[in-house]
Amino acid sequence: MGLFAPLVGQASSRGAQVFGQARVLSEDDPDFGHYWPAIRWQSDHVERSRSLDEPPSGPVVVIEAERIVYTEHWLRREGFAPRQFWTRSAP
Repeated sequence: MGLFAPLVGQASSRGAQVFGQARVLSEDDPDFGHYWPAIRWQSDHVERSRSLDEPPSGPVVVIEAERIVYTEHWLRREGFAPRQFWTRSAP
């Protein structure tokens, strides 16, 4: 999965690549309730003039990260590399 901030120019690029196994959880899945609070659906509903009394339904996609590559070119100003790497350690 890739996330990015659409900024202008190479010197201001930001984003993350998340590597792992994706799981699609339906509302009937026992893990659905654990992940649902992370979904920020309220702001989307407000922008679309929808009622906050009616949360959306549908699946939630969960990716348990094995590796993350974070890019933030402004980190160079503070002496860090613009790409940061994280890997899950063995249990």
